[in-house]
Amino acid sequence: MRIPSSFLFAAVLFMSTLQPVMAQDVRGYCGTTRATLDGITDQLQERLAELAANPADQRSGAITYVPVKFHIVNKNDGSGGVEVYRVLDMLCGLNEFYADMDIQFYMKGGINSFNSSIAYDDPRSNAGSQVLAAKRFKAYMNIFLTNQTGEANVLGYYTNDAPNYNIDAIIIRRDQIKSGAETIEHEAGHYFSLLHPFNGWECEEWDASIHGNPVNSNTAPCNSLKPPYNNVLVEFADGSNSTNAGDFLSDTPADYNLGLGWPNCSYAGGCKDPKGVLLNPDEENIMGYFSFCTDYHFSDQQKAVAVAEMNVRKSLNPTNNRYINCNSTPELAAPGPSAPFFPEMNGFSNGISNVTLEWTAGPGAESYIVRIDRLTSFGFQPRYYYTTEPEVTLDFTLSDGKIYYWQVWPYNEYNTCENWGEIFQFTSGMSSSVESIEGLTGIKVMPNPATSDQLIRVQVVADRDLHLDMELVDLSGRPVFQLNQVQMQAGNQFVELAGAQPSAGVYFLRIRGDEGVHTERIVVQ
Repeated sequence: MRIPSSFLFAAVLFMSTLQPVMAQDVRGYCGTTRATLDGITDQLQERLAELAANPADQRSGAITYVPVKFHIVNKNDGSGGVEVYRVLDMLCGLNEFYADMDIQFYMKGGINSFNSSIAYDDPRSNAGSQVLAAKRFKAYMNIFLTNQTGEANVLGYYTNDAPNYNIDAIIIRRDQIKSGAETIEHEAGHYFSLLHPFNGWECEEWDASIHGNPVNSNTAPCNSLKPPYNNVLVEFADGSNSTNAGDFLSDTPADYNLGLGWPNCSYAGGCKDPKGVLLNPDEENIMGYFSFCTDYHFSDQQKAVAVAEMNVRKSLNPTNNRYINCNSTPELAAPGPSAPFFPEMNGFSNGISNVTLEWTAGPGAESYIVRIDRLTSFGFQPRYYYTTEPEVTLDFTLSDGKIYYWQVWPYNEYNTCENWGEIFQFTSGMSSSVESIEGLTGIKVMPNPATSDQLIRVQVVADRDLHLDMELVDLSGRPVFQLNQVQMQAGNQFVELAGAQPSAGVYFLRIRGDEGVHTERIVVQ
């Protein structure tokens, strides 16, 4: 499991001997239980036997699309759940990591969300397990996103052994729900029948004062619950017993949980195996515990096992709890960036209540996340909106005359890497007065909303004589009506959009003067 520096865990006594800055870090670990690891061992041995009998690459060249059901777990009152954009970011990273195995993941049917305080804070408990079992979607890869994992330093885990509940799911702690944490990539490795390279050392990392140096036993300290050995053999540094020791793979070097207390990605701790040979672990293996590395990866054998396990899962009887239905292909077109329609960049919202934000609908986009705030950092009082349409009506009243900033993240079930687009800004208010065009002091469209057979009139208040151009455009930006060089005299007067007759829809009336532009939103019913 790859753990970012802000979540580093190590034994307190060990960490207290390091520099003060390191002593402030908290390192986390994988919470996959021994019982689950033993079940993984059975599946791993089956996959290895199949690969030995048929050593050809099991990848067909076609991508397998794995349906994922993300479950955002909230407190009982509906609060506390992780933000959707963080889930999109995590899925983007997961797909990048598994791309060279021709395995890709997509959010079939969107994201699930439910309220349960016990599952939110203690999903491993009996009561929490019951909730997860009840919420699990059959034939999906289920990933539950919780506040805690039931143990202080556990960042995530894969489970198929919950008491009386065969959940077959991944649980991820909320602070790991992001691209770059690599926790989900690690736990997905367990899901695809991979063990830690230090298998048998999960309960305690190597310590010369306890285990000796050279290591003084041929069995690892964490007993397996499975025959024939009821323990895990210590893997030798030369790999001579790799097929029946450690993680049973020959291309993952021996590791006695050496990364758990190690402060960087270059091991030099001097651990020796029972033969007296120095260990040289693969610090960048995604199934290990070393942190601060820059190029985490799977070994070739790990990739082969994961692909083989994926092929088994999708070929199982649908009644099997491990079955995944991979028979669908999601929308593959990547959504492009979205541009604002209304309010225009540096424009005005034309009101402070029930303000609607509208933007272009990029090809391939099925859904959008919108956020709005008073600061460009979106760290003041951000509000988030989720919609399948390229518009959203704000459910709060804006502060009049203030600058607001907003962004759009377009995505679909598969493509979630577009990320936040350009930051747009507008000034709130201006529903009855206009400052964007010098000399124009007020404007009102009547009626609004209008019907297609009604004459639309524009009331204009000016403090001087003006020449204005008026253009009515639809949501695609296509002009449907124009008036050029309209002579406006100082005072209050009306302009009729005679002949416009727009069909039902949303339009924008752009009014251009010599020194500015003002936009009014018009709804035709």
